Amino acid sequence: MRAEFKEKQNIVFRVAVAALLVWVIISLFQLQIDIKGKRSELNDLHAQIVAQQRINEELEGENADDAEYLEQQARNKGLAKPGEIIYKEIPGN
Repeated sequence: MRAEFKEKQNIVFRVAVAALLVWVIISLFQLQIDIKGKRSELNDLHAQIVAQQRINEELEGENADDAEYLEQQARNKGLAKPGEIIYKEIPGN
C-alpha cells in the first residue's frame, strides 16, 4: 500500500515538473516573439528619426541665410533692431 502511494506521488510530481517545463518553454518562446517585435519597432523608429533629422537639416539650411526669417525669429524672442523701440499692449479696464 505504501509503495502504491509513493508511486502515485512520484507520478504526480513528474506531471507537475513536466507541466512547469512546458509553461517555461512556452513563456520563453512568447518572450522571444515579443522581443523580435520590439526590435522591429525600434528599427522603424530609428529610421523615422534619421528621416526627420535629414528634413530638419534641409530646413535649417534653407532658412539660415534668409534675412526675413532671421528677423522674424529675433522678434519672436523679443529682440529689436538698434534704435528701435518695442511697444507691448497691456490690456486694461
